[in-house]
Amino acid sequence: MAQWLVTQGDRQFAVDGMARLRTMARGGQLHGGDMIQPPGTSEWMYVSEVPELKNLVGDVQADGGTKGGGSAVAMGVVAVVAVGVLVAGGAAAFFYTSQLAAEQGGLIGDKGLAYTEMLVTNEGAALTTEAGGGSMVAAVAKDSTLDLLAKRGTFYKGRSKQGAEGWIATNQVIPMYQYGGAEVRDEFDPLYNPDRYLDVANASWTQLPDKEQGQVTVFKLMLSNASRYDMADVVLVATIKDAKGHELEKLEIAIEGVVPGNGSALVGTLAPDPKADEADAKNRLLTDATFAEMASENPDLQLRFSDGVEVKVATQDFVTAELDVAELRAVPK
Repeated sequence: MAQWLVTQGDRQFAVDGMARLRTMARGGQLHGGDMIQPPGTSEWMYVSEVPELKNLVGDVQADGGTKGGGSAVAMGVVAVVAVGVLVAGGAAAFFYTSQLAAEQGGLIGDKGLAYTEMLVTNEGAALTTEAGGGSMVAAVAKDSTLDLLAKRGTFYKGRSKQGAEGWIATNQVIPMYQYGGAEVRDEFDPLYNPDRYLDVANASWTQLPDKEQGQVTVFKLMLSNASRYDMADVVLVATIKDAKGHELEKLEIAIEGVVPGNGSALVGTLAPDPKADEADAKNRLLTDATFAEMASENPDLQLRFSDGVEVKVATQDFVTAELDVAELRAVPK
């Protein structure tokens, strides 16, 4: 049965199925201001935003409070903050929530959190060298915060206050923008879910003979960005298939440069400088937006730049290649 994650103050727990959630809501165990994560997603929302639960709990106001009943936990903490009592431990999330600034995407107060920060909700969480694997970089304590760096599938790349960087599962953190009301969530969703806004368009490929490498595959594509934020550090994955749709090979393609907000970028290959050392004699894959900036300072680069992504694919004479966005980062303004 599909499990929903629920966060109430300093508690996070799983609930099996919608029927159980409705029962909890009727019994007062679930409130409109509680945070909930649907199965199979990384997005957090208020309980009152779930259509099947909306009529059983209070609505959430734009400032994160509730009306028509509301969350006893959230309302109680707001009252404590009002009399100047410092809230500690897991309830700190609601303390910070009460101080949300209306502008500039941050929280006010000396100990406020920015919307680009994440609160660790799980005991025993850790940053790792790879998304979903690799070795541990550093342990991160429950209720500690991480700066958002990038996203890959169901993992965020974060940086601890001690400077450690690594990957953590999206269900082990709560992005602080989820506490900011509907407008804030719309504004900052591209930062936490950039893969929803960047698409690969007009993709095609050509296989060309090469004297040194045997055969080179040139992928031609456009990256289309539907958010207002620039996108960077894009990693594509090419899935190579045969005529029957069987997967033959996966190839990751790292793209340098920026895809402009509410815009698009073609991707090209910058051949190495013939005079460069052998260690530096490598192709660079660049967005045309970033290459244009480079070429404005050094026009001779135009002679080494070509449209398309030139890569060596091990599988020869394949039939299908699917290009998808695997990893990327939205650049905060």
